[in-house]
Amino acid sequence: MLGSSPIKRSQVVMSRSKEKRAYQWLMKQAQPARNGLAASMILGVLNGLLLMGQAALLADMIHQMVMEKALRSDLSHACLWAALLMVLRGGCHWAREMCGFHAGTQVRHTVRKELLDKLRVLGPLVLAEQPAGSWSSIVVDQVEELQEFVAHYLPQMVLAAAIPLLMLLVVFPNNWIV
Repeated sequence: MLGSSPIKRSQVVMSRSKEKRAYQWLMKQAQPARNGLAASMILGVLNGLLLMGQAALLADMIHQMVMEKALRSDLSHACLWAALLMVLRGGCHWAREMCGFHAGTQVRHTVRKELLDKLRVLGPLVLAEQPAGSWSSIVVDQVEELQEFVAHYLPQMVLAAAIPLLMLLVVFPNNWIV
């Protein structure tokens, strides 16, 4: 807890300008992996579209069973389509994860190489000023965290905006009177 530790809150919270520079640096590091990120985002949008199709299909099946008293046997084709959509969504999700993983790996390797090159240039005298554990934490742990940022956070930022807009574009023309 911040209240019980000797660290002041001002030491923990990053200033807005420093946060903005750090974010710009992160985005610059993600540039070489933009193709993988774009593929991950496109697959995420496709998965969202398939989800909307699956929801519409299931809603139609329920409507037919409840309102129109359709028999289960009449809905066999719709059940097959629902199963196909589930498989396609699973494939999209898998491919999205793979694209994100490869993009994150590419960024991680690039940043780690640059960091090790910088440490090599600094030399052993500068490195001796800090404990070895802090250097290994930077080179291993903190660079590994970039993997999650690139593989999941960046694509999810786009999807968090795109999917609701797509839903609005699909639903609003069909059901604008609420």
